[in-house]
Amino acid sequence: MKRNYLPLIPFLLVSLSTGSFLSAQTLSSEKPPARRVDEPTMQKIYDTIKTPFKYGVILKGEKGKKVDCPSVFRHRDKWYMMYIIFDGSGYETALAESVDLLEWKPLGKILRFSQNTWDANQTAGFIALQDYTWGGSYTLGTFQEKYWLSYLGGALKGYETDPLSIGMAWTEEPFLPVPWQRWKNNPVLSPSDPKARPFENKTLYKSHIIEDAKRSLGHRFVMFYNAKQQGKHVEAIGLAVSDDMVRWKRYGTEPLITAGKGITGDPQITKIGDVWIMF
Repeated sequence: MKRNYLPLIPFLLVSLSTGSFLSAQTLSSEKPPARRVDEPTMQKIYDTIKTPFKYGVILKGEKGKKVDCPSVFRHRDKWYMMYIIFDGSGYETALAESVDLLEWKPLGKILRFSQNTWDANQTAGFIALQDYTWGGSYTLGTFQEKYWLSYLGGALKGYETDPLSIGMAWTEEPFLPVPWQRWKNNPVLSPSDPKARPFENKTLYKSHIIEDAKRSLGHRFVMFYNAKQQGKHVEAIGLAVSDDMVRWKRYGTEPLITAGKGITGDPQITKIGDVWIMF
């Protein structure tokens, strides 16, 4: 959600055979060979994911409003885009539809501002449980017959005003521009939680949730999210796990990936063959 991206997006690789998360930035000779992703594989993935052709703007904010963080998914015979709107006072989440991925029709908002709540002025939503296979169906999975999203929430007005936490919401009809039902015990993760780690004790940003059928980490659902520490502005990516989509437990004591300075954020997971990739 932060700007000033590098021309080439760094990506994270994970060895399926060990379930160990390895950054392309931090691989070293000290890592056991079985946990490494070899250079030919990394080059093949790079060649697969690069995007040399640019189409241009496909969706603009109305009346000077800004739009950001598109989450595109397939439902029945159409494409849908969940995206966030910034009107100067905070984030709301909206939905658009398309038949060809190029022409998009805004449908309406699914997460709106409220009053006197922990998320009164910040509700930036991101789809969850999507088919993460590269070149796959891009459809959304369900849990307990519901479609889910996670969202960045906060009470204060402004551009990503601290503190921000993570909430959950669900619907039975993800193609309709109607409000999603917010979990009654939100937020599910907060920088003020007693078990918040040092790298995430100021604010939590964008999150991305997948279902891991093999339970590589011992749990059904895995959430990746970037967060900010107190003091010097450093954002890093953390990990949390769950078995019911609403009770989340932080995994590990350190960031999953960090540059140690600036912003490492907006994690997005896909899988090519037996290798996990994080954008």
